[in-house]
Amino acid sequence: MFKIAVIADKESSLPFLGGGVETIICEESAKIEEILRKLARKEYGIIFITESLAVDHLGIIEKIDEERTLPLITIIPDFAQKAPAVSEKRLEGLIKKAVGIELK
Repeated sequence: MFKIAVIADKESSLPFLGGGVETIICEESAKIEEILRKLARKEYGIIFITESLAVDHLGIIEKIDEERTLPLITIIPDFAQKAPAVSEKRLEGLIKKAVGIELK
């Protein structure tokens, strides 16, 4: 059975704490690449990461997605909202890749 993890700041991780989701509280964006690579090597089916932590690491997220079918890395909004619309930009890129054209 695959596990679920969330990488978030303290406030954004609170809803996940009681639900059996492994919660990795990270306040520093510099550690994200290392954390993502480590989780991708383990048996995780889904990894949630907040927008403010993902914004500077979209390249590594895309690379993991291209190299592996699992884990599915999903960008979620966070309470800080330092980087709004990151998840929308990623979704637009995924749609463009799947369909072959940019949809407006």
